[in-house]
Amino acid sequence: MSTVIICVDNSEHSRYALQFYLQNIHTEGKFVKVVHVPENWKNIGVMEGPFPATQHRLQAESDANAKSIKEFSEQTLASHHVNGQYEQLDGKEPWEVICQKANAEHASLIVIGTRGLSKLKRTLMGSCSLSVVHHAHCPVLVCRHKDHE
Repeated sequence: MSTVIICVDNSEHSRYALQFYLQNIHTEGKFVKVVHVPENWKNIGVMEGPFPATQHRLQAESDANAKSIKEFSEQTLASHHVNGQYEQLDGKEPWEVICQKANAEHASLIVIGTRGLSKLKRTLMGSCSLSVVHHAHCPVLVCRHKDHE
């Protein structure tokens, strides 16, 4: 059975990528692993700094988002009757964690959404999808949201 890695976060772009794959590409015999790499404010190292209350609030928001993403992912897989599971992964660089997971799972495909950043924003902020495309060992499907201009 081949494994497909689908990357999700709390954006409409990643939700679209998951739904696009399930509605247009998925075939019997594929195992779908929905992965999420949340922001982990505990590992940033400023808990001891001047703003621990802010960091605790940000971590609580990240945890709440992760719970919402897990519920959405599991409901979406179940509603499409797809053999798969959700997995939360830890790491500093999401693209790197995604590529490592895909390699460890011997994935046949990685599916990821994109926000369609401008060249300047991509340069300043980085692009997870672009980094996955450049470093993955397998094909990568980058889904642009259908309503994105």
